[in-house]
Amino acid sequence: MNLHFYDQHGNPVAYTENSALYFYSGQPIAYIEGNAVYTFSGQHIGWYEHGWIADKQGCYILFSEQSTGGMMCPRTEMKPWKQMRQPLPLRDKPKMHGVKPIFSLIWSKLPPREFFCCR
Repeated sequence: MNLHFYDQHGNPVAYTENSALYFYSGQPIAYIEGNAVYTFSGQHIGWYEHGWIADKQGCYILFSEQSTGGMMCPRTEMKPWKQMRQPLPLRDKPKMHGVKPIFSLIWSKLPPREFFCCR
Protein backbone atom coordinates (compact mmCIF):
# COMPACT_ATOMS: atom_id res chain seq x y z
CA MET A 1 0.00 0.00 0.00
CA ASN A 2 1.64 3.23 -1.19
CA LEU A 3 -0.66 6.22 -0.77
CA HIS A 4 -0.42 10.00 -0.49
CA PHE A 5 -2.57 11.67 2.17
CA TYR A 6 -4.00 15.19 2.19
CA ASP A 7 -5.64 17.40 4.82
CA GLN A 8 -9.10 18.96 4.61
CA HIS A 9 -7.75 21.78 2.43
CA GLY A 10 -6.09 19.44 -0.09
CA ASN A 11 -2.56 20.08 1.22
CA PRO A 12 -0.23 17.05 1.04
CA VAL A 13 0.67 15.90 4.54
CA ALA A 14 1.99 12.33 4.50
CA TYR A 15 2.54 9.22 2.43
CA THR A 16 2.86 5.51 3.05
CA GLU A 17 5.67 3.19 2.15
CA ASN A 18 4.40 -0.31 2.81
CA SER A 19 2.49 0.16 6.08
CA ALA A 20 4.59 3.03 7.50
CA LEU A 21 3.38 6.65 7.34
CA TYR A 22 5.91 9.42 6.74
CA PHE A 23 5.80 13.20 6.55
CA TYR A 24 7.35 14.45 3.30
CA SER A 25 10.37 15.50 5.38
CA GLY A 26 11.15 11.77 5.66
CA GLN A 27 10.14 11.55 9.33
CA PRO A 28 8.30 8.30 10.15
CA ILE A 29 5.16 9.16 12.10
CA ALA A 30 2.93 6.09 12.46
CA TYR A 31 1.96 2.82 10.85
CA ILE A 32 -1.21 1.14 9.70
CA GLU A 33 -1.97 -2.38 10.87
CA GLY A 34 -5.22 -3.81 9.61
CA ASN A 35 -7.59 -0.87 9.89
CA ALA A 36 -5.93 0.74 12.92
CA VAL A 37 -3.32 3.54 12.98
CA TYR A 38 -0.60 3.29 15.65
CA THR A 39 2.37 5.32 16.80
CA PHE A 40 5.64 3.41 16.85
CA SER A 41 5.32 3.29 20.65
CA GLY A 42 2.22 1.12 20.09
CA GLN A 43 -0.43 3.71 20.96
CA HIS A 44 -3.63 3.44 18.94
CA ILE A 45 -4.39 6.91 17.56
CA GLY A 46 -7.00 6.35 14.86
CA TRP A 47 -8.49 4.35 12.03
CA TYR A 48 -7.82 3.68 8.36
CA GLU A 49 -10.73 2.78 6.11
CA HIS A 50 -11.49 3.18 2.40
CA GLY A 51 -8.50 5.50 1.89
CA TRP A 52 -9.36 7.75 4.86
CA ILE A 53 -7.53 8.24 8.17
CA ALA A 54 -9.85 9.22 11.02
CA ASP A 55 -9.35 9.95 14.70
CA LYS A 56 -10.68 7.63 17.41
CA GLN A 57 -14.07 9.36 17.34
CA GLY A 58 -14.46 8.74 13.59
CA CYS A 59 -13.78 12.32 12.43
CA TYR A 60 -11.64 12.59 9.32
CA ILE A 61 -7.99 13.65 9.57
CA LEU A 62 -6.64 12.82 6.08
CA PHE A 63 -7.84 11.54 2.72
CA SER A 64 -6.00 9.88 -0.16
CA GLU A 65 -6.52 9.48 -3.89
CA GLN A 66 -8.09 6.13 -2.98
CA SER A 67 -10.71 7.58 -0.60
CA THR A 68 -14.23 6.40 -1.26
CA GLY A 69 -17.47 7.16 0.52
CA GLY A 70 -17.46 9.82 3.16
CA MET A 71 -17.17 13.48 2.37
CA MET A 72 -16.39 15.22 -0.88
CA CYS A 73 -12.63 15.68 -1.09
CA PRO A 74 -11.17 19.07 -2.03
CA ARG A 75 -8.88 19.58 -5.00
CA THR A 76 -5.38 18.47 -4.05
CA GLU A 77 -2.28 20.62 -4.17
CA MET A 78 0.95 19.45 -5.79
CA LYS A 79 2.93 16.99 -3.68
CA PRO A 80 6.38 18.12 -2.49
CA TRP A 81 9.49 16.08 -3.18
CA LYS A 82 9.94 13.28 -0.69
CA GLN A 83 13.04 13.81 1.43
CA MET A 84 15.26 10.87 2.34
CA ARG A 85 13.34 8.64 4.74
CA GLN A 86 14.70 8.40 8.24
CA PRO A 87 15.09 4.92 9.73
CA LEU A 88 11.94 3.44 11.19
CA PRO A 89 11.85 3.31 14.98
CA LEU A 90 11.35 -0.07 16.59
CA ARG A 91 7.67 -0.89 16.98
CA ASP A 92 6.36 -1.57 20.44
CA LYS A 93 3.57 -4.09 20.75
CA PRO A 94 0.30 -2.42 19.70
CA LYS A 95 -1.98 -1.64 22.60
CA MET A 96 -5.60 -2.75 22.55
CA HIS A 97 -8.03 -0.38 20.93
CA GLY A 98 -11.72 0.14 21.36
CA VAL A 99 -14.50 -0.52 18.92
CA LYS A 100 -14.19 1.26 15.61
CA PRO A 101 -16.71 4.12 15.48
CA ILE A 102 -18.97 4.90 12.56
CA PHE A 103 -17.08 7.48 10.53
CA SER A 104 -18.80 10.86 10.74
CA LEU A 105 -19.07 13.34 7.90
CA ILE A 106 -16.98 16.00 9.62
CA TRP A 107 -13.31 16.86 9.84
CA SER A 108 -11.51 16.41 13.13
CA LYS A 109 -10.66 19.60 15.02
CA LEU A 110 -7.21 18.11 15.58
CA PRO A 111 -4.66 19.30 12.97
CA PRO A 112 -2.83 16.41 11.24
CA ARG A 113 0.61 17.25 12.69
CA GLU A 114 -0.84 17.32 16.19
CA PHE A 115 -2.71 14.05 15.54
CA PHE A 116 0.56 12.28 14.71
CA CYS A 117 3.16 14.12 16.81
CA CYS A 118 1.61 14.99 20.13
CA ARG A 119 0.85 11.57 21.51
